[in-house]
Amino acid sequence: MAAADVSLPEPAPRVCRQRDRVSLYDRGVGAIFAPFIAGHIADRFFKTEKYLAISHIVGGVLVWQLSWIEDYWLFFAFAFLYSMIYAPTLALTNSLSFHHLPDRDRQFGKVRLWGTIG
Repeated sequence: MAAADVSLPEPAPRVCRQRDRVSLYDRGVGAIFAPFIAGHIADRFFKTEKYLAISHIVGGVLVWQLSWIEDYWLFFAFAFLYSMIYAPTLALTNSLSFHHLPDRDRQFGKVRLWGTIG
């Protein structure tokens, strides 16, 4: 979850004076539970590409709204929702890559490396 920790803004000091410990839980819970739910939704109801597009748009809106929030618990709720939306995209992009690569064993590492750099 290093990517989510880097991409989420931290609440301003006026927002979280004594609540620093609680803000660490939202990303972990999202990373544990969200892939099961999103994998089920992506497998049953939507194509993976559509789910990824929708989740990245909604996630972008949530992160954009995080910069305006001044209430700690509202910030925590938005950060939790973002983690629930973002965490499954990691596994879904891997499965999408495996589906489209003809030689998965040899090409997946290069795709992930250059996708991260690009």
